[in-house]
Amino acid sequence: MRYLGIGKESIYGTQVNAQYYIPIIEESLRLEQNYIYPETVAHREHCFAIAGKKQVSGGWEQYVNYDNIGLILKAALGSEAKSNPAIGVVKHEFKRSSSIPSLTVHVGIDDITEKVFTGVGINELKLELLAGEILKCSVDCIGRDEIISSLSNPTFSNQEFIDASKLVSFKLDGINTYPERFSITIKNNIDEAYVLGSRLLQGLEASLFEVEGEFDAKFSSTNHLNDFLNSNHKDLMIKFQGNLIASGYYYELQIDCDEIVYDAYEASINKKERMVENIKFKAIRASMSNEPIIITLQNTQDVEY
Repeated sequence: MRYLGIGKESIYGTQVNAQYYIPIIEESLRLEQNYIYPETVAHREHCFAIAGKKQVSGGWEQYVNYDNIGLILKAALGSEAKSNPAIGVVKHEFKRSSSIPSLTVHVGIDDITEKVFTGVGINELKLELLAGEILKCSVDCIGRDEIISSLSNPTFSNQEFIDASKLVSFKLDGINTYPERFSITIKNNIDEAYVLGSRLLQGLEASLFEVEGEFDAKFSSTNHLNDFLNSNHKDLMIKFQGNLIASGYYYELQIDCDEIVYDAYEASINKKERMVENIKFKAIRASMSNEPIIITLQNTQDVEY
């Protein structure tokens, strides 16, 4: 039995049960003891090993569906507004906040034991999609501690994963664009908050909030090149749509960056190979929304994550 489960902590570092189980692709969470090995004139070899700052690092990779991404978005961005546009339809709008919640992460290791990581914060969240493939989410974390526990009985969502055919809009300034690949990364840049008298991380102090991404598209015009050369600011909207929930309402995942700038541009030639342009961008606080990014999830989960 292998699984990864996550639950939102009400008190930092205090273990909670898993609220959602995710059929991940891979996981790399680990605790580091950061031993201190003092060097003195007394001996050539190390004589002492003093336990230093405990820290959890690593993360996991998963495929995305409309049921397994909500708490992850809440943990990465911090703020959520929930509404019900119709009976049985729930809309979750996520924005960046001054603070982010912590998670307890449960990892089942075959039929042997469960690793439990407490005080886990999402330092980086990356969403990536290639043509003909499934939307992936990669999470990089910082956490407080690890313990061993008994195995859980996970239940997984039977919701289909979001594949490339579910992308219904990729618009720049309201104009449809047809990329072959895109990625977007949210960074919280969590500071290491330790105090004298404790080996444990004391909380999640998120500092500079950054949103960056890139996309590849067939080189068919100079539009993107001109935008890059002229330092134009753009509006980006990405929308995925799944099955019908109720009349006129679908499972949806939408990413809005109301103001982005092209950081770098490349369209290189290589013999007679087809030309593809790569555009790297950064999202900034938009004047209209006052947000660098807004992510909206529509599903049937009538809870605030």
